[in-house]
Amino acid sequence: MPIEHYQRYFDAFAPDPGCCRAWAKLARRAGATHVVLTAKHHDGFCRWDSKLTDYTSQRAPRCGRDLIRDYADALRDEG
Repeated sequence: MPIEHYQRYFDAFAPDPGCCRAWAKLARRAGATHVVLTAKHHDGFCRWDSKLTDYTSQRAPRCGRDLIRDYADALRDEG
């Protein structure tokens, strides 16, 4: 995908602030004992900060946070 097309998705990436907590609660209610999250998309977008790319959740203008940390914390809080 050309960078011009990809950039608009990166700029628009804005997950709900409570999404990780909602997923963790749903997993607990469903009785899940394991969860899987795609940490790095095939196109190079990382859901954590990286020195190797600017395409990260922490550098996304409408996100600005480490989603892996949020997810791990939410799952721990749910037991």
